[in-house]
Amino acid sequence: MHASLMVLAGVACIAGIFPVLYGNKAHRWILTASSMLGRLFITSAFSIVYLYTLELYPTCIRNGALGTMSTFARVGGSVAPYILNFSDLVSGKVGRIMPMILMGPLSVIAGLLSLLLPETNNRKMMDNFSDLTESGELKFAVGELPKKSLNTIGASRSIRVWYSFLDISIPFSSS
Repeated sequence: MHASLMVLAGVACIAGIFPVLYGNKAHRWILTASSMLGRLFITSAFSIVYLYTLELYPTCIRNGALGTMSTFARVGGSVAPYILNFSDLVSGKVGRIMPMILMGPLSVIAGLLSLLLPETNNRKMMDNFSDLTESGELKFAVGELPKKSLNTIGASRSIRVWYSFLDISIPFSSS
């Protein structure tokens, strides 16, 4: 669902390019409609992705992961208004569509890449790192530490996790 909403947001943003390049003032409503549809789709996708990311992490790090994701979302929200300044780099009609050229394809790419994430439907939410190895989704490489001591690792250590194609270092604290 979130992938389709992100792709639709990108398509709506890309569709807003054509009234600017090829239309006249009578076609401005198409630009407004595609902008509002893009905003609707991306806001809906953000709400779904917000909940979806919570399902991906075990309970022991879920609140920290949510905080990290929320921080990056707020940084992105802070930088987004400056993307409008890209229109100052190029003059004319092409300059007016520069933000749409950037944001439309990025939304489509993000939607397609989110298809690579695992499905969480009808799955038990994981409580700790032991549940991650049982699910078969993640492989642990902990160095010298035996697998049995994963729950007793102090907060100063971190576990390196290979999740399909990502290499993530997750700080772990037993609570």
